[in-house]
Amino acid sequence: MGAERYVIRSLERIADEGLHGIREPVPKGYLRGVEMLGEEFAAGLARPVGIYRRNHGAWPDLIDPRTFANNQLLFKFFGLIPRVSPSDKLCAQLDLMVEAAEAIGQFFDFIRVDMFIRGGEV
Repeated sequence: MGAERYVIRSLERIADEGLHGIREPVPKGYLRGVEMLGEEFAAGLARPVGIYRRNHGAWPDLIDPRTFANNQLLFKFFGLIPRVSPSDKLCAQLDLMVEAAEAIGQFFDFIRVDMFIRGGEV
């Protein structure tokens, strides 16, 4: 089986079971690879899946990833990434940074949002 066929079968199962937030709308101020690639999504995912297979000797688990490499591969396409502008010097998008810091803080209890955003002292 080729990479593109493997990806298409996996994407069909992901869509059928609603995995990886595929049915959830993308929140304002975020991007996700699946929406960015649109109709080219399967082809865009097939290339890194093929590289993964060549390097690891097995297909990545796109349904229930258990390794770091599997999770990284999926995050590139399904993970929410904040949309930021490098020219935003007035911090007009500070609310996005606060949301990101709060999301990170859910996983790491030692991060305080005010320290992350405003450079507070430890």
